[in-house]
Amino acid sequence: MNIFHHVQRCCLLLYFSIVLTAGLAGSAAAQSADGLPAPPGQIIVGPVFIRGDGSVPSIINGAQANAYLGQTHEPFSFLDSAPAVVVRTSTPTQYVRFYSPQGAAATGNAGASTALGSFLAGSNTVRGLTPAQIKDALALPWLPENVTIVTIPAGTCILVGTGGPVLGRFPGVPGRSGYPAGPWGKGGPAQEYLIGTSANPGCEGAQRLPPSDYVNQQPVGAYALAYTPRAGGGNAGAVANALDHAMLPPLFSDMDSIYNALDLLNVGSPTPLRLALTQLDGEIYADAPSVAINVGQMFLDVLHDQTHLARSLTGLNNGSGLRPWMSSFGGGGALFGGNDVHGLGYGGGGGAVGVDYVFNPSLQAGVAAAYVRSAFNTSGISGSGSLDSVALGTYAGYTAGNMYIDGALGYSYNSAGANRTIAFPGVSREAFANWAASAFLSRVEAGYHFALVDRATITPFASMQGIVVGQDGFGESGAGAISLRVNAATTASALGVLGTEFAYDIPVNSVALNVAARIGWAHDYADTHRGVVAGFQGLSDASFAVAGVNAPRDAAAVGLRVTLPWQPGDLFIRYDGILASKASINSATAGLRVSF
Repeated sequence: MNIFHHVQRCCLLLYFSIVLTAGLAGSAAAQSADGLPAPPGQIIVGPVFIRGDGSVPSIINGAQANAYLGQTHEPFSFLDSAPAVVVRTSTPTQYVRFYSPQGAAATGNAGASTALGSFLAGSNTVRGLTPAQIKDALALPWLPENVTIVTIPAGTCILVGTGGPVLGRFPGVPGRSGYPAGPWGKGGPAQEYLIGTSANPGCEGAQRLPPSDYVNQQPVGAYALAYTPRAGGGNAGAVANALDHAMLPPLFSDMDSIYNALDLLNVGSPTPLRLALTQLDGEIYADAPSVAINVGQMFLDVLHDQTHLARSLTGLNNGSGLRPWMSSFGGGGALFGGNDVHGLGYGGGGGAVGVDYVFNPSLQAGVAAAYVRSAFNTSGISGSGSLDSVALGTYAGYTAGNMYIDGALGYSYNSAGANRTIAFPGVSREAFANWAASAFLSRVEAGYHFALVDRATITPFASMQGIVVGQDGFGESGAGAISLRVNAATTASALGVLGTEFAYDIPVNSVALNVAARIGWAHDYADTHRGVVAGFQGLSDASFAVAGVNAPRDAAAVGLRVTLPWQPGDLFIRYDGILASKASINSATAGLRVSF
């Protein structure tokens, strides 16, 4: 007896293990059952109940699916020999349905094709196709005129199979349940038939979806579900174009869920769709080179301070020798966007140390190093980051009478990080990125002093500054399929300035406080457009150009410097600004120079 009970208990455990394993396997396999793009859920094994009355023993192929639909002669909805499956969904899903009220009415079947129906298709099965291509691919009886998105709740039974060809030349059948004469189309892609919501075994007692689940009813347009017509221009249009022309992702994948979320916004006013598309574009990465250029410009300003400060009214300070110095500097700016791009704000500061040598009263040269930390953010759209920069440079100054020429060369290594929030209806994610950029720096300036009155001079000058930023390619993390991959990019600035400096020595006890003011016209000869090329990690073949806010082409260049001699050196403070209608860039330096 004990042995009998032991065997009975083992058999029961084995039975329940098999049932549990089969159930789990059915659920897990639903997304790829026999190669079909089935939604996440549980495969229905055994009898499947027909909505209203009756049932079929099982549905595992197209022939059984057609029998379930009561189809005994052409046209058949599903390919007889291909696999078919019924799935009870475990999560909400989304499909599209095409309908042709005018076409049906024209063939005497008014009311035969409406938004509320059971035949569906996965959105990425038909996305981007023309109405004629859709009719052929789905073997539809009429040319599709309208499309509706069907939102499927969890617990809905769906029949999935391969759409059969309808190529026979059969006669049409009039009436509400009739159809036009063949042929209709070659079929081929997976198609779905909506059975209804049911928690019962075999989908017994399935209920139709309410009309509220058939949303965004609108004309198909030239290309089904295309975003470009509503996206407009700018970055939103670039992202839309990439999405419209990409190799489409598998149904029920992460990237497919992004398409589905955008589909729900692609109706009526274009504003919600445009806002969502701009959330995807990664504009902050197009703006980042402007921050690196600003850091390079501040460092070049610090180097220029040393040659400028070394000159008196008649040339370099008397004597020769080694002169160490240190400066603290900082600055920030705002570039204002327009309709298609957002603005950029940034600011930061750091310190520099250096040493130069006066070879003779006319020639001075030195070297310097600096560290700068900057923060930046886009305005009107999520995106913020930081930039850590280490710069090295060399500089020289030469005078010949009242004429001078200054030059500097440098390099900065920039380590950047940024994050952005991607949020629109149905999507909420955070993306992170880290990358590096190298900047090559150069500046030359020449001028000529004219004495006005005692202790006052005027100096016309011309300068040219060149900065080239090479930003490495990188990839985002954290946002799944919509994490971006950003290509390497090179951005340049070639800023020329024509201006005049006014200087005056104010006696202070036994020394002269030197005050100098500058004003000039700045013109950037390089491309002021800021941009990168990016793409979604969930779409390997699609990329788009992202525009950042432009740098100013023309601007006013202003500056103010105050120097106080202090034995054995000088104390100084300086301000520089680039001011334009859509830009304000400012920096300041304070430092100490010591002579030996």
